[in-house]
Amino acid sequence: MRKLMPILLLIIGFFSTANAQVSKLQPFFIYNFIKQIEWPSSTGDFVIGVVGQSEITAELVKLSKTKKVNDRKIVVKHFSSVSDISACHILFVPASHTSSLQKAIEKLGSSSTLVITEAEGAISQGAAINFVIRESRQRFQVSKENASKKGVKISSYLIKLAVQ
Repeated sequence: MRKLMPILLLIIGFFSTANAQVSKLQPFFIYNFIKQIEWPSSTGDFVIGVVGQSEITAELVKLSKTKKVNDRKIVVKHFSSVSDISACHILFVPASHTSSLQKAIEKLGSSSTLVITEAEGAISQGAAINFVIRESRQRFQVSKENASKKGVKISSYLIKLAVQ
């Protein structure tokens, strides 16, 4: 699987980054991130939460119908607001809710939830992975430190693929 990720990222990098394209690409990035991240052991469904309205939700739901995480069903939860956040492995905070990022991280407490965002500067606010556009292409930043604070380990391979 590790051999496929660079090829996938290279192919994806050649596509347009129009908003519609970005929302279709990000779920595939997220699914591939999962393969390069280690959570403390857990059982049951693999839960991806999304705060607020985002086009990524529908795409994640489509992906969840055909993909699994180590034989575990992927469940996508929509949280209308930060106060609705419940247990999840990944929490996606879209750019429209970046102002609530700190509250979302506080709401998660010490849970092992990987926070993914899509706004400039979100890494410095506590996100572990942040989608950015560089050279007209979808890219991502990684904070090993922010992931570590949540008890989540990001592979060195994924860190090497990230932009600074």
